[in-house]
Amino acid sequence: MQYSVDTIGPNRFASFTLDFVSPSVVTDLQKKLTECSTAEKLLALRRNDETGFMNEACPKLFEEVIAALLTTDKGVSWQKRDVCVGGTSKGDSDGWADQDDFKLGGIAHGEPPLFADMKLNTLYVPLSPNFPFVDSMCKVDNNQLVAFQVTRQRKGSKEVSPKAQQAFKEKLGLPNLSSLRFVLIPSPSFADSAKLAFKGGNDLRSYEVWKVPTDYGRGGSVDVH
Repeated sequence: MQYSVDTIGPNRFASFTLDFVSPSVVTDLQKKLTECSTAEKLLALRRNDETGFMNEACPKLFEEVIAALLTTDKGVSWQKRDVCVGGTSKGDSDGWADQDDFKLGGIAHGEPPLFADMKLNTLYVPLSPNFPFVDSMCKVDNNQLVAFQVTRQRKGSKEVSPKAQQAFKEKLGLPNLSSLRFVLIPSPSFADSAKLAFKGGNDLRSYEVWKVPTDYGRGGSVDVH
């Protein structure tokens, strides 16, 4: 183990993170964390929020935890804010609104089918780390496509390119993204400022930001196992 101390910026020599010296140890721990229960992954994410511990592993853990919570029998009831592309967003605390429970019936890992062939209320999670534009997606009861982008990015905007949007449309057989419900799920402490940055052309008319509780719960007090 070693302490990594910030040496530049306004907080130089005043803040630090605890991490591993050997990359092989990091790789081995990442594999073991992937095999852990959701509750153990939640603990790892909370520790990362507090200390910066295991920054390399936490983006993947965060994706896995979000997928698990979306497909539990109770789902999630996180707050959301709507962002109009090209307009203004309700990014302050007064802009958050409650939403009904969002829950899905199952999860499928691997290359997702065309949108027309998707099963209702199933979360599709691509295994390829290079899958374009989104981290997971589902078709809900009103025959609408909901896509999730999960990020541990802690500053700036999440960039979206026209190339990624086009590749996503081609993979799912979509003519455009005008009716897509796009959801950005950032780390809990950065939900107030999280936003997308569009580089060039864009098909989205709006998107949502969901606020995960700081304890990574479903919005209630039910334990996760």
